[in-house]
Amino acid sequence: GAGAAIHLHARRADWLFDCGSGRDYEIRLRSYLHLAGINRIDGLLLTHGDSLHIGATESLLRDLAPTVMIDNPAADRSTIHRRLRQIFISQGLNLLSLKTGEEFLLSPEVTGRILFPPANFTGSTSDDQTFVVQLSVKTTKILFMSDSGYATERLLIGSGADLRSDILIKGQHHSGNSGSDIFLDAVQPRLIVATSRDFPQQERISDEWAERVRARGIKLFRQDEAGAVELEFAERGWEARAYLTGEIFRSANR
Repeated sequence: GAGAAIHLHARRADWLFDCGSGRDYEIRLRSYLHLAGINRIDGLLLTHGDSLHIGATESLLRDLAPTVMIDNPAADRSTIHRRLRQIFISQGLNLLSLKTGEEFLLSPEVTGRILFPPANFTGSTSDDQTFVVQLSVKTTKILFMSDSGYATERLLIGSGADLRSDILIKGQHHSGNSGSDIFLDAVQPRLIVATSRDFPQQERISDEWAERVRARGIKLFRQDEAGAVELEFAERGWEARAYLTGEIFRSANR
């Protein structure tokens, strides 16, 4: 699928990065959270104005009442995003306004840092101004790129930010172009979790890109084959488990 909702569970805290479309929320996300015993979430971060990522926000606000909201402040043409911003104000929600380089706590052990977009930035499309967030879990770093493409990757490299991360989690830019070689050089991930689906064509990972990733010695979980991926972090390392195949990749793997 489009991989448009990420659940982060830490000790005494549950966050969502995006919440999917309205339809996917009713079919998948709400039942998943219910089965996990989650009736309330501590935080919701909205990466950008794509309805496949934020379309379920109104339902989620009603059902799960997030304690903290982080919304991407970049202007966009998304009608649903504009309506949500009006709702946030009218309901007096606890909305954090974060700038590039600023950090936020998901739990005492987990810190997020906003790497993109810079203040007053406007991209040509919503995908070009999506939040890029780097999480730190003890000594492990996870980079969330959402639907960013080549343009964002170049700007991140030019910013001088330390992009090195053990795990890269990425969607697909509307152009189909993301995960450039120079960007992978900068991030140096051990594992990539990437969304992929057959339609539209640009949402599907190309076999050529997948081969280039594997040639670098990077483990790739592509979600059209792996399904949902669960990441678990412990004192001595981390492991990733693919829901559909049952395959497990551990940080100790070489």
